[in-house]
Parts: sequence; structure tokens; C-alpha cells
Amino acid sequence: MCDPQNEIIVQQLKDQEPIFHRLSPGASLDDIDALMDVGFFEVGSSCRVYQREEILATVFKRYQDPGYLQHDQWYVDEFRVQ
Repeated sequence: MCDPQNEIIVQQLKDQEPIFHRLSPGASLDDIDALMDVGFFEVGSSCRVYQREEILATVFKRYQDPGYLQHDQWYVDEFRVQ
């Protein structure tokens, strides 16, 4: 079981996730950049570590496609802080 401080952080991450993946179409790189701390990284379900710059480039590219949100089928679960 997580300590109470980690539970707060986990909830904050869960609350942020839909915002990060539901920006307005055409969001700028600055809009996306403002959502991430300079030390941000993400671990995918394959255990691959994604660095901040790679995430910025990928998310920015997706938001250049006006139909992206219509075809977005991603979901996120098993949040935890390590």
C-alpha cells in the first residue's frame, strides 16, 4: 500500500492524464510543454522509458492531425508512484 503522500500524488497524476491527452486540436508545442516538468518521463506498459523530448514531439505530432481525437482509443490504468 502507498503512503498517504504518494496517494495524493497518484490522484494528481490521474487528474492530469485526461488534460494531457485531450488538448484542443492544433495545440502548440508551448501548450504541451507547459504541462510537463523539465524532469518528466513516462514508463510505458512495455516497461520502456519515454523521455520528455520524445513525448513532446509525439504528442505535438498527434495534435497536428485534426482527426486525432476521433480515433484516440487509449486508456490508462494502474497509476502508481515509484
